[in-house]
Amino acid sequence: MSGFVYCKDPDVNCAKSIGDVDAAFCAVDKFIDASALEKISQNLCGITTYVVAPAKPPDARRNVLALTFAAIIAQELGLELADNIFQYPRAKRDRNGNFVFRIANAPEFFGDIVANADYVVVDDVLTYGGTLAGLRAYIECNGGRVICMSTLAGNPPGEEQIAVTPSSIASLSRMEGGKLNEFFLEVLGYGLDCFTEREAGKLRSLLQKEWKKNFSLDFLRKRILRERHEAATG
Repeated sequence: MSGFVYCKDPDVNCAKSIGDVDAAFCAVDKFIDASALEKISQNLCGITTYVVAPAKPPDARRNVLALTFAAIIAQELGLELADNIFQYPRAKRDRNGNFVFRIANAPEFFGDIVANADYVVVDDVLTYGGTLAGLRAYIECNGGRVICMSTLAGNPPGEEQIAVTPSSIASLSRMEGGKLNEFFLEVLGYGLDCFTEREAGKLRSLLQKEWKKNFSLDFLRKRILRERHEAATG
C-alpha cells in the first residue's frame, strides 16, 4: 500500500495520534496484504516464532497501529505476540521524515529476547527503514533470529531491500574524500555498513544535489548535533 494514501486515512490518523484501538483494527483490516501474510508464512521454520513491533511502553504510547498489526499477524498465522519489547520514548521519530533527524536519533530498545527463537518484525509504515533495522539488530544481538520483516505501507509500496548493498557502501565511500565512514563512526557510533539501503540512497542524493554547493563534514556534524538537541528539548 502506498504510504501517501495510507497517511491520509482517518482510521490511521486516529490510531497513530490518539491511540484509538478500534481505529487501529479497522486500519489494519483495510490495508493488510494477503500476499504479505503468505510470504511471512513461507519463512516460518516450525519453531516458536514471535511477532514484534517497535512499540513504546504503555504509559508513553500514543501510536497503537504497529502493535495492532503485530497482534493480527500473530493471530492469523498462529504465532506468539512479543508484547514485552519496547522502544525507548526519547525522540519523536514517528511522522518525522527529516532524514538528518532520523539518523541523529536512532531508536533504542529494551525488553527480553527469547534465545534461539525466530522473530517477525513489523511496523506500520516504512520511511527509511532505520527503525526496522534497529529492532532487528537488538533482537539478533540478544540471541534471537529475525526471519522476515513487513510493514502495512511504504513509499513506494512493494518488496524492499533493507540492508545496505555493497554497491551503495562503495559509492558513498568514494564521496567526500573517502571520509564519510570514519565521520559516521565518530559522530553516530556506526559506519556506512549499518545504514539501510534507503538511508544510503537518501544520503547519496543529498550529497549530489541539495547539499552539493555548500556541504562540509562540519556542516553535517552541526546538523546532527542540532537535531539531537531539538529531540532532547522538544
